[in-house]
Amino acid sequence: MKYKFAILALSVTLCTEYFCAQEITLSGKLTTEAGIALPNINNVDNAGKFTLGTTTIQADSRVDANESSFYINANASYDALSTELSATLKEAWYDYNGSWWALRIGRQINAWGAADGIQIVDVLCPKDETKLLASEYSESRLGIDAVRLSYLGESITADFYCIPFFTPSTLPLKDSNPLKSLIMPRSVTAQGITLAINSFTEDNITTPELKIQNAEYALKVSSYLPFADLSLYGFYGWDDMPIVSYTLNSTYTAIDLSAEYKRMAMIGFDSSIPIGEIVLRLEGAFFPNRYINTSAESQLKAQISRSNVQTSVQRNETSALIGIDWMPSSWTLTAQYYADIAFGEISDLDRERYEHLASLHISKSFLQDTLSLSLEGMIEFNDFSSVVQAELSYSLSDQITLSILSQYFFEGPNEKGSYGKYEDLSGVVLKGSFSF
Repeated sequence: MKYKFAILALSVTLCTEYFCAQEITLSGKLTTEAGIALPNINNVDNAGKFTLGTTTIQADSRVDANESSFYINANASYDALSTELSATLKEAWYDYNGSWWALRIGRQINAWGAADGIQIVDVLCPKDETKLLASEYSESRLGIDAVRLSYLGESITADFYCIPFFTPSTLPLKDSNPLKSLIMPRSVTAQGITLAINSFTEDNITTPELKIQNAEYALKVSSYLPFADLSLYGFYGWDDMPIVSYTLNSTYTAIDLSAEYKRMAMIGFDSSIPIGEIVLRLEGAFFPNRYINTSAESQLKAQISRSNVQTSVQRNETSALIGIDWMPSSWTLTAQYYADIAFGEISDLDRERYEHLASLHISKSFLQDTLSLSLEGMIEFNDFSSVVQAELSYSLSDQITLSILSQYFFEGPNEKGSYGKYEDLSGVVLKGSFSF
């Protein structure tokens, strides 16, 4: 049912706009990727295993007629690791632009925030979590079925969203996805007892009931001032990631998992301030009474002691980022510092009170922009785990691009940390794309 909204927009627009269109454009891209694991300190036998093998064709078309537009973007992908073929409707919307207002109806993708590859206020669109690192953060966004009403002023714009159908983030729950075994624990230890976890699939996740009371709402107001760009955000909807419950089975020999989505609210801002050749970026968000998962150990201890089990607790949460962009000549340098704080008692939560990290991205183009080299690194300061990624890309022509990407994950000195748990997926990715 959640696709009816996009299908309705598609049908109406095709009938009314196609025959009187002033301009029709069609473009697309065919991409092939192959990932191969490299040896790491703790597992040299992993080297040579395929971690990625996909072929994707993406096509999009736009029809413009007077003040109206229709846009559709879809792709089909074949995964060689699972031998599965899938198709996705990423966007399909109808748009009308008046002199001072606009209306967009259908499946759409909208980017929020000024951060580079880090999610703070960017909560409007869910994410595709089935890939470890997308080539670009924007590639991970999924479409939402929404109505967007916009005010178009000279120095101020405002977008109001009504999202009747909830779309969650896509989780790596297929057995063929190497991320599943790394994200979902195979066993949990509580009070000296280690128990295996039973299989967890989409059938174990409860999604919000499809009714108007469960709709989501969002507002973005942007102002373009002479000295800075400033945007304010408000969101009331559902958290894209579910709360997970760990339950002992009837014989106390294994653990069953289940999950459900919780309501979430957010208010935030971002700002870009040019200072000479440098652009200073600021971004922050406040999540009042956000549901935060309790740890598996705390849930199982409560069940063993027959006390009250809390799968989540509500805590105020604040996230913030400061970053700089510097682009001298053909160089690009981006540096960021990110921090997230949970307030109140956090002893049983499945997170630290203060989580923070830093990122650095450097890139340069050569040979009249046909060759590009980029280096990116991220380090989280709780456990000091890190990831380093390097990419070399060469354009054979305006249509054909070849690239090689290497990413390596490092554990912290005492704990695996946020990035260290992915060390078995350290490797290289070969990628080729043809645009038309």
